[in-house]
Amino acid sequence: MGRSRRRISLGNALLVGQVAFSFLLLMTAALFLRSIQRAYDIDPGFQPTHLAVFTTNPGQAGYSKPQTKAFYKDVRERVARIPGVESVSPPSSGHL
Repeated sequence: MGRSRRRISLGNALLVGQVAFSFLLLMTAALFLRSIQRAYDIDPGFQPTHLAVFTTNPGQAGYSKPQTKAFYKDVRERVARIPGVESVSPPSSGHL
């Protein structure tokens, strides 16, 4: 009889642990989804409806630093000439 009580209490403990962990995961997911919704509600200070962003890494293609600077300069000039483009910004300084 003493043994069966241990098995039951160990099984109950595991069940309670699983339920608690599931509840923790559920609450974490709910908070994550709420933070995503709040991020969409933040006003970025500009109109993102007609915004295009692209990333590239010329260094991975074997470009040296001077070649990378020339590449970005050429891309900025070409994109600025596209009809309808109002402004072009350079990449962050970490990319040069």
